[in-house]
Amino acid sequence: MNISESKLNQTYYSFLYQNQSVGSNLTAQRTAQTKSDSFSFEDTMSLQYKVLKDQEYKNALEDARVNDPQKYEQMQTKREQDIMKSFMQVEASAKKNGDGKTGMAIYHGIPISFDFEHSVMTVGDMSPGEDIIHVGKLSNGYAFSFNRDNIGDISKMLDLFSPEDINKIMEAITTDNIAKSMEQEIDEDKADAAKKLSSETE
Repeated sequence: MNISESKLNQTYYSFLYQNQSVGSNLTAQRTAQTKSDSFSFEDTMSLQYKVLKDQEYKNALEDARVNDPQKYEQMQTKREQDIMKSFMQVEASAKKNGDGKTGMAIYHGIPISFDFEHSVMTVGDMSPGEDIIHVGKLSNGYAFSFNRDNIGDISKMLDLFSPEDINKIMEAITTDNIAKSMEQEIDEDKADAAKKLSSETE
């Protein structure tokens, strides 16, 4: 997929978030197999839409690499700078508001908690018993985890992460969804077996 020259001249941040409303149209593709859970289907589609936008940007970079190497170097460097600048601003804000060991920053209305001693950043309630998705260590040096209820928030802060980090986040969500689906199937099988046993003993 090629992108016009005007789009190539945009910052990575502005390109990733332009026409965000288009992502909402993808929700119409919801299937009967999709079941409600602790996060909304729309949140997941919003996140997937941002990933598609990132892929479109990477395709444009590849086109520039082949046809305009100098432009490619400029775009690649600018994207890395955009990501690093955004994250460093958030990290600095958290350090300013913290006690040296921990801190919190608000980004696009989303509270992001930092544990500087252990290089951990989190989004959402991390209390014991909560449904947590662990992504692992990111390229910024922090291990990242978030509450499953906050998947929609993650889609609003993707410019803090490198493309590789975004892939790790999506993989973690996919793995979690598979695990949840398997748990639900097991529970349903147990319920069906119990119901069948009950009817046989009557």
